[in-house]
This record gives sequence, structure tokens and C-alpha cells, in this order.
Amino acid sequence: MESKKTLEELSNKGREFLNAVEQAEAEISAQFLAGNSQQVEVWLEAIGLLLKCYECKSGVPGTPNEIASKQLVYFSTFVQGVSATTRCITNGHYAKAVAMLKQDVEIFARVREISKGSDVEGKTPNVGHLPEGFRMLYGAMNKLAHPSNTDLLEEHLKLVELDNELGVGLSPIPAFNSYTAMALCEFHAHLCFQMAREYLIMLARMHSPSDVAVQRLLVDVNLLADRIAMVLKPAEQ
Repeated sequence: MESKKTLEELSNKGREFLNAVEQAEAEISAQFLAGNSQQVEVWLEAIGLLLKCYECKSGVPGTPNEIASKQLVYFSTFVQGVSATTRCITNGHYAKAVAMLKQDVEIFARVREISKGSDVEGKTPNVGHLPEGFRMLYGAMNKLAHPSNTDLLEEHLKLVELDNELGVGLSPIPAFNSYTAMALCEFHAHLCFQMAREYLIMLARMHSPSDVAVQRLLVDVNLLADRIAMVLKPAEQ
């Protein structure tokens, strides 16, 4: 009986914690979305462009080639993870978001490697194939995502008052950090846009640069490129 009671207490404790996190996430998301409407719209537009590129020519066979076959694996992996990355950013899980973005950058690097024929199976993608701004940010993300950097991780944890002489402690409940959230949001927008552009290049290779659907996508890409330049900070800042 005592064992059953203990297990019930543990289960209730876990449920209470998850409910508290969910409540905090809702509050953080509301704070974030309320204060950054224009940047968030561009973020959503970049995600939308990526999906539009992904759906373009769906089910329409193009000229088969090894480059496209490899790249499609990485494009699908990237698109599949977009919602998870987005939720981590908007809900205040910044260290987890950085770890996801780090993987996304490596996927971006792999896609560019494949285009140049320099990819090596089983080896980490070479970030030297990335634009300069992305290479710089990749290094910064490595620092935050790595568990050895205690001070950086601590900056993004919530401080709570304690009932003892220590004064304050750290909470496992996420807390809102407007600067970090916006920086990650803008970087993810840049990344989604770059992946959409790479996808367009792949479509042009498979179908033809003069294909009507490809040309329409090119107009959308150029439109969003101009909007990103006006609204977001450059990727290297």
C-alpha cells in the first residue's frame, strides 16, 4: 500500500509540474506575440514560403538526379522540425531552441554541401559552406547549447525567492526573455528563408528554371527577401 501511495504521489507531482509549465508557456507566448508583431509576421511568412516551396511540384516527377534525392531527405527533416523549433522559441525554452537551431544550421550546411558535391556521408556538415553571418552565429549557438557553459545557461533560467538565507534560486519553470526570444525568432526566419531559396534552386534543377511554377516561386522569394531586409536584422547581428 505504501508503495502504491508513493507512486501516486510521484505521478501527481509530475502532472502538477507539467501543468505549471504549460501555464507558464501560455503566458510567455502571449508576451512574446504581443510585443513583436511585425517581426513575427515576417517569421510566419518565411515559414509559409518554405512550405509553399515544399508543396510546389508535389507529385510531379522532375528530372531525377542524385543531388535532389539527397537534398530532399534534409529538406523534409528540416520542415518536419519547424513547429517544434517554433514552440520552443515562443514558449521560453531558449536553450532547447538553440540546440534545435544548431541542428537546423547543420542541415542547411549539408544541403549546400550536396549542391557542391562535397558532402561526406557520416561526417558532420562543414559550416564553412554557410554564409559568413550563419557561420558566426553557429559558433555562438554552440556555446549556449553546450552543457559545459554554466553561466550562459543560467542567464536564461528564472530566478525565484527562497525561504532561507540563500535569497534566490533557479526555477525549472520557463521564463520570458524578450531579447533572446526575438533574436532566435529572427534567426529562424532567416534560416527558413534560406532553406526555401535552396529548395527553389533544387526545383529549378529538377524541372527547369523557366518552369511557370518555379518562376512564380522566384517572385515570392524576391518579395520576401525585400521584406526581410526592411524588417529583420541581418543574420550576422
